[in-house]
Amino acid sequence: MELLPALGREQRQGFAVVGNGFADGATLEFEDLAAHRRVAGRKPTSVTPQRIEYEARFGAEVSRWRVAVRNPDGSSSEPFEFDGGRDVMLALPPPVAEAVMPPVEPAKPAAPPAFATTAEAAAASRLLASRDGAALLALLAPMEEQYAGDPDYDYLLGVAQLDTGHPSEAIFALQRTLELRPGFSGARMELARAYYEVGDNEESRREFQTVREQDPPPAARDAIERYMSAVDLRSARYRALGRGQLETFGGYDTNANGGTDAQTIAFGPFLLNPAPNSRRQESPYYGVAGQYFYGAPLTPDWRWQAGARGTLRENPQASFVDASQALALASVTYGQRATVSAGLSGAWSTLADRANNHSYGLDVGSTLPLGEQFYGAASAHGGMLRYDAPSLKAQDVNQLVGAAALGWHVPWARRLDLDLGPLGGRDEAVNAGSTFGRDLLGARLNLFWVAPLRLVVSGSAAWVRSDYDYTRTALLAARSDEQAALQLTVDPSDWLRPWRLRLQGTWIDNRSSLALFQYDKTDIALYLGRDF
Repeated sequence: MELLPALGREQRQGFAVVGNGFADGATLEFEDLAAHRRVAGRKPTSVTPQRIEYEARFGAEVSRWRVAVRNPDGSSSEPFEFDGGRDVMLALPPPVAEAVMPPVEPAKPAAPPAFATTAEAAAASRLLASRDGAALLALLAPMEEQYAGDPDYDYLLGVAQLDTGHPSEAIFALQRTLELRPGFSGARMELARAYYEVGDNEESRREFQTVREQDPPPAARDAIERYMSAVDLRSARYRALGRGQLETFGGYDTNANGGTDAQTIAFGPFLLNPAPNSRRQESPYYGVAGQYFYGAPLTPDWRWQAGARGTLRENPQASFVDASQALALASVTYGQRATVSAGLSGAWSTLADRANNHSYGLDVGSTLPLGEQFYGAASAHGGMLRYDAPSLKAQDVNQLVGAAALGWHVPWARRLDLDLGPLGGRDEAVNAGSTFGRDLLGARLNLFWVAPLRLVVSGSAAWVRSDYDYTRTALLAARSDEQAALQLTVDPSDWLRPWRLRLQGTWIDNRSSLALFQYDKTDIALYLGRDF
């Protein structure tokens, strides 16, 4: 057997198997000995009685492989072992005759398929309907030598192996089924799932696409879409990705400055008029934004990412709150399904063309799958917020905020995810005598839904209570705020790629023990952008 360099790359590489007795229609059977994974039924690019040529793709790590040739009549050669992977050169030492594969043995007569007519087949079908994989495997495993090669038996065995955590063995059984019944969509769906479980993203994607083209029922199609999204996300971890976006936006804000509706406010025994800029000011607005994010793998489990975003907003009827913001961040993530991430961020803001504030922080987070339908998430942010104008320095604080959530992949809806959890934190005033230190406590609900007509709907609902540090005096009451907020976004961008379109609505109601800080607002905006 002779091979070209078998390097761990995404592109396919050629090699040849040299022997004798090969028949037209012969296939190759590979086995990754380190991963205990079998890949059968590979069709060569050319076959002669003495030589078979094939295009293969090996993984990024060095691994020991075994290959055998199977003729259409079922006869098979003895297996031959070799090394494949990164920086491995496979070549046979002279003489070549030492590496020639043994002759193909004569075919053994195969028993006719009969499993479907047995009592065990009826019992297996009942166990399959109840998805009792352990019982199904216990029933079928003792009969493998007798019925292996029967497509009905192999399908049931593959499902049982997959459902009991043996995807590598399931691949071999399901491939045997599809060799005889290539149009069996159920077997191909299970094979795609098995490839996904062993981490073979490309084969999983190929099999899912094949099933999707066979017009599956709605429930199966939804499951395929979920898996395809997961495959895309997991594949992205293994390649460098850069993504940018430019967008313009416009909308209307019923309270652009977050000002009070009160005409007078109490200050001890006095009634005062709020400053003009502290009163509600409605205004249309428009602006532009741009962002770019880049990420690349460090190892199969570690990945880094960095990015920046800039926004400019103009308010024609409230120019004193015209604002711009720049944001930069960098982070690393560990893990594939369960993940942990940590990163640094910084933000700089202007108000009415003057530097207003800047902040720096450390962010950490984690996600944890909890079975097929549930997941957990947690995050924390610690940082500093500093104001640039001397008159605003009393608002300087050090921040610590944390949140947790329990998420649910809703099984009876089309790609609907919900998560709910508490949040809390502390703003510690930096300057003595400041009235802006506070404790925060609240809860948040998040929604993500791929709706009919390929609409993506996302939203959140939150409630937060803020208790400020200072106590009531003769002139100033103690301050306590309760804020309720809703946000909903509808995104039909799947119709328009690479263009982006989204409609977003936001409502905020801030109740405060001090009338100056009590306000509500509604903001409706339309965004149009393009990816690059």
